[in-house]
Amino acid sequence: MENAFRYFYLLDFHSYWRCCIGIFFYRIFKNLFYRIIPHKYLKITLSIFIIISGCYVAYSWGANDVANATGVITGTGILSGRMSLILGGLAIVLGIMTWGYKVIETIGSEITHLLPIMAFSAQLASAINVHAYTIFGIPVSTSHSIVGAIFGVGLVRGMRVLNMRIMRDIIICWIATPFVSGIISYLVLKLIAIFFKI
Repeated sequence: MENAFRYFYLLDFHSYWRCCIGIFFYRIFKNLFYRIIPHKYLKITLSIFIIISGCYVAYSWGANDVANATGVITGTGILSGRMSLILGGLAIVLGIMTWGYKVIETIGSEITHLLPIMAFSAQLASAINVHAYTIFGIPVSTSHSIVGAIFGVGLVRGMRVLNMRIMRDIIICWIATPFVSGIISYLVLKLIAIFFKI
């Protein structure tokens, strides 16, 4: 039974929630912000909320993604959990500073044109989704989460605003990634075993 649940988590069946939560928050906050906040304060208010939700996304991703990256190190007993998390956090900062801009472009502008209220709704949906799974100790794909949330808020405005070519490419990569990673890890271990005669 335990193995069945692990397989359930592996398949990542939280996928459809990403779109649903994104759509829900977009509809709620669009009505809330535009009806309650005076127009002259709307831009600055949304900017503040986008920054706050962005920090929440980074927090929830750090709690899940760093653990994904360092769990293997801790599992082997090479480093303690705390030290692994510190090193993982530093490595993530380095990754952001070097190649992060490419993903920023894809998320920020290539899937759809994000209005401020859409950006806030997508970020909040993604952060809550990842945070909820993190509380239960379940590793999930944070990139899947934000892309799904952006796709969800885009759907509210209609398929015409979504770049389906980019979405197609992303989904193909999602499907291919586990298999490619599995093949590479198999080949690497095989080569190590041959070279060191393990």
